Amino acid sequence: MKFLLAAALLVSACASLPGGAGSMGLRAEPNQYSPAMSSTPGIGFTTLYTPPAGTSVNYHWTTDFGYFVTWNAPNYVVLPRGADFTATEGRVYWTYDPRYAADRKPVVRVVVAAEDAETGRIVARRTVTLDWERDTARVRD
Repeated sequence: MKFLLAAALLVSACASLPGGAGSMGLRAEPNQYSPAMSSTPGIGFTTLYTPPAGTSVNYHWTTDFGYFVTWNAPNYVVLPRGADFTATEGRVYWTYDPRYAADRKPVVRVVVAAEDAETGRIVARRTVTLDWERDTARVRD
């Protein structure tokens, strides 16, 4: 069942921009998150994008609620990155601070754009929506 859910998320995560821009898949793991969870700092997002040969990209992440953190080997220290940041790697975690969350939480948009490192031109983009079940954020699409 987990495999089917992951496969469905992966297939639905691919989107194309008009005008010839590329498509980018996005893997979310876990696909839900609450600050009460101690095994992860948030919903982990990994881009599934291979730039054209000879091209390097930066990943520009934005969200309209919450913020991003990185949590990588070898030390696995959680580093807050804010609601709008750019990285050279395509792995981040989305999280939120429950102290600043209202009882009724907004639908959340997470956007990642692959930008050509030389020109800044967007070559691929993906938007994911999160919704809520009480204090648990869930990947909707």
